[in-house]
Amino acid sequence: MNLQIQDTVPSDFKQVQPAESPVDIGTIPVAHPLKYVRTLTLDGIPKAIAGVQEKWPGNGEAYVWFEPDALDHFLSFGRIIKYDLLPVADAAFRRITAPVDVNNDAAVRFVQWLGFHREFDQPLAHFGLNGEGDYWQYVRFP
Repeated sequence: MNLQIQDTVPSDFKQVQPAESPVDIGTIPVAHPLKYVRTLTLDGIPKAIAGVQEKWPGNGEAYVWFEPDALDHFLSFGRIIKYDLLPVADAAFRRITAPVDVNNDAAVRFVQWLGFHREFDQPLAHFGLNGEGDYWQYVRFP
């Protein structure tokens, strides 16, 4: 099994299926520069994507998606996110948010480990796709 981290290309977003993962953070990004995005590949196939999408100048939103068969490499990819991707994004943004499903305990622990803290005492109601699900708003100020 060959594990690699690479710069993300647009076609990676079509191959990773985030809805099946227990540690997903964020919402589906719209087209944006891929400067702050990394893809984890297993045997050349994209299995996880992490990035920060610019919402407006100085503000970004983080997202992380894992396919279930990539979770065995969760810690390796997590370290790359924490020590490679986030420092680059921190230099570009004044504020980075990360919405996390209130029912996803693994994602909450992961985003906290990445250095985010909960911004509000109450979740964002109906924040998920199609208004489904409530999300905690996590934030970091580089």
